[in-house]
Amino acid sequence: MNKTLIVYWTRKGTTSETVAVIAEVLKDKFSYNVDIAGTEQMRYYRKKVNEYDNIIIGSSIVSGRWKGQILSFAKRDLFSNKQVAVFVTAGGTLNKVNKYGITKEEAIKEAIENYIDKYIKKFRFIPVCKGAFGGKVIKKGVKKYDSWNREDIINWAIALGERLKK
Repeated sequence: MNKTLIVYWTRKGTTSETVAVIAEVLKDKFSYNVDIAGTEQMRYYRKKVNEYDNIIIGSSIVSGRWKGQILSFAKRDLFSNKQVAVFVTAGGTLNKVNKYGITKEEAIKEAIENYIDKYIKKFRFIPVCKGAFGGKVIKKGVKKYDSWNREDIINWAIALGERLKK
């Protein structure tokens, strides 16, 4: 059985929703054993990384960057002999599809370049898969935008699950 750990940071909860979808697909479609760790459990799981075959690291993007705790986790030298995937929830970037009429593929490419590829040199691993998903922003009870798309996450998780089987 493929043992997988998903470690993530979220600001408002959209990344948590994204993680839940990824875990659901990996469990239901591929029978992976999946554990999930938000930043509050990160210290505990950092000591157990060797027990996992796969590590998935996710971060919401705030003010154009990763938050410190998850970035510190990703930069550690913990992942030798592991398959590591990385994703971001970049609602503002993916919202450009609605706001400026760029294609979803262009928005995803921009988010991956700005929020994953830019950080690769800080990581001590090469991701087997990279993903970027939309997010939601609600201010004072009013939805500013919602570019989160469950189907996009499912499709990415299926592609990831196939890649991790190899």
